[in-house]
Amino acid sequence: MVARNAIGTESAVLTGTGDGVVLQEPEPAVIKAVMGAKDRAAQLAQIERYVAGEATRRIYLQPGNRVRHSSNYLGWIDATVVAAGAPTK
Repeated sequence: MVARNAIGTESAVLTGTGDGVVLQEPEPAVIKAVMGAKDRAAQLAQIERYVAGEATRRIYLQPGNRVRHSSNYLGWIDATVVAAGAPTK
């Protein structure tokens, strides 16, 4: 990308995210459960449980969602979210 005069159409450029868009701090009980776990495996189980619960609430981007990223002087990128491994057009 650096050697070219433009960003290619196959490129995705991420410049950050607003507070709460991608990650919100877990409730204190979740943090306490992770920090109080007896070992790393138990910590990972707590984390997986938390992430699964958040996914159930559908707070993350879902297939079919459209995202528009804009930046001064660069224009914008429109993207549609697809499931991992899904065929693209």
